Amino acid sequence: MKKLATVLIAVVLLPLSAAERKRAKRVAKPRQSQVLAVTGSSAELATALKMAKTGQYADASKMLFQLSYSPRYRDRRMQLKYILGMMLHQLKLNQVAAFQFIGVIKDGNNRY
Repeated sequence: MKKLATVLIAVVLLPLSAAERKRAKRVAKPRQSQVLAVTGSSAELATALKMAKTGQYADASKMLFQLSYSPRYRDRRMQLKYILGMMLHQLKLNQVAAFQFIGVIKDGNNRY
């Protein structure tokens, strides 16, 4: 079980491929669908928190990890990392959870 969880976290933490990096670097004018996605972005956070509350820790941790690096959630990054650390702790991935908590502590300017 620990090996499976470790592999799962490793897959989530893998860096982007070259094609994905190029796509991320492109700067384009926002389309109407992109504008709607930005306004509906709180739905992603609500979904991740709902999964965390219902005990779906693995799926919630994947979403929280992605959201914590999203520029849309820059102001809530430390809160997302703290909740991510709690999810990883529930999965008994204590060292990975500690890494998230240390990131929150190093920032210093937060209430978590």
